[in-house]
Amino acid sequence: MRNTLNYEELYQITARVMQPKRKLLESAAAEILEQIRLGVPHAVMIEVVIRKSNPPFGGDLSYSHVGLKYLND
Repeated sequence: MRNTLNYEELYQITARVMQPKRKLLESAAAEILEQIRLGVPHAVMIEVVIRKSNPPFGGDLSYSHVGLKYLND
């Protein structure tokens, strides 16, 4: 069925985008969202959230995260 999600495909997209080392979670989230949007054109809503444990901010933070959402009207 074409109106279902293939989680293996979503994992492959995410793994490919995250393969090179990145400094910004925002750029990784934006690229993951765009690749999913292009690969799954029937998606009505896509939300990508990346969470990083122990970010190097110089404080005592347990995690930081960034999220992006796409709505296909």
